[in-house]
This record gives sequence, C-alpha cells and structure tokens, in this order.
Amino acid sequence: MANTVKKATTFRIEETTMSGLEKLSAILNKPLNKLANEAVREYVARRISEVEIDLASTLEDLRAYRKTDPNSNVLWLSL
Repeated sequence: MANTVKKATTFRIEETTMSGLEKLSAILNKPLNKLANEAVREYVARRISEVEIDLASTLEDLRAYRKTDPNSNVLWLSL
C-alpha cells in the first residue's frame, strides 16, 4: 500500500467488539491500529461496491420507466 498521510481519529467501539479486536491483535501479533484500519478499509470497499450496484439498478429502473412514459421527454425538456 502506498504511503499516505494518516489522520488521528477517535471512534467509540462497543466493548465486545473491542475485546475481540484485542484478542485478534494478540493472536496475530498485529497492532490494534493496523487491524482496525484493515477492517475499515474492507468495509468501505464492500459497501461502496454494494451502493454502486444499488445505484446502477435504480438508474436502470428509471431509464426503463422513462421509456414507457410518453410524457418523460416533455418533463425533461421543461426543466
């Protein structure tokens, strides 16, 4: 991974989640910060992909609707 500027941030983590993170840190011999960054990075990548799929589906639905609506061109031209 490329060197990027890191920003200190505070999050409130549930006690049970923190306990699991601490156990993983000890077992894997990795710093908590590294594990937290990995988890957040994976979450963001997964959610971005999911949102992109949802948006593409919504756009498809809207385009299909416009094809069936005889007034859709009139509405768009009047904007």
